[in-house]
Amino acid sequence: VNTKQSTGRAIQILRLLGKNPATSFYERLVSLQIKSILTTMGIPFVLDDYGNVVAKVAGTNSLEPPIAFVAHMDHPGFEVVEDLNGVVVASALGGVPVAALRKNVNAFSFDSSGARVLCRLEPLPDPGERSVYVRSKASLGIGTPIVFDLPDMIVENGTIKMRALDDLGGCAAILASLESISASPSESDVYGVFTRAEEVGLIGARLLSRERTLPENTFIVSVETSSLIPGVLQGGGPI
Repeated sequence: VNTKQSTGRAIQILRLLGKNPATSFYERLVSLQIKSILTTMGIPFVLDDYGNVVAKVAGTNSLEPPIAFVAHMDHPGFEVVEDLNGVVVASALGGVPVAALRKNVNAFSFDSSGARVLCRLEPLPDPGERSVYVRSKASLGIGTPIVFDLPDMIVENGTIKMRALDDLGGCAAILASLESISASPSESDVYGVFTRAEEVGLIGARLLSRERTLPENTFIVSVETSSLIPGVLQGGGPI
């Protein structure tokens, strides 16, 4: 893989993915974008019964064990769960920081077409709650997804800032790599796997494993874009 070329391509792809809001169980827009990119690249893929996208670049030696690069399409957010006479409550999905539940924050709801409506999240009286009040001029039905009102993607002084880098960064890196590999296939079959609902318990990945979607001898690499952990340094080995 041409690292410099793939990095530039990954940034281009990341911009496309970043335009699509998503949270756990509401990854449709990201999934559509990934499938569109794969189609343009000419890379075959399947959509399993649970909404995971599995792409494959065939290798040149069927005796070599396959390798799969895995990233998730969702990101922490909220889902409307209650509407009590106009008092709307949304529950957190995934690792929403506690600090974001304890103060007023700007957010937006979105629908299956990608249309956004700005709203405001306000803390509930009980500090132990993982839910918030939602103030919006629009009528928000049960099951409406909500995410923080942060930039889709900006680059400042070589640093990428975006609402859902975890794990759209991983998705973009995999797509760019598959494109490069498809131009010069490796000996092994290479899979790109894009899963759903990772933030709420690896739901998509666990179902994919249960269904034995990938060959049993597949070497799995999880491509994550998570926060730094003290003592775990980038470049210090596989993480």
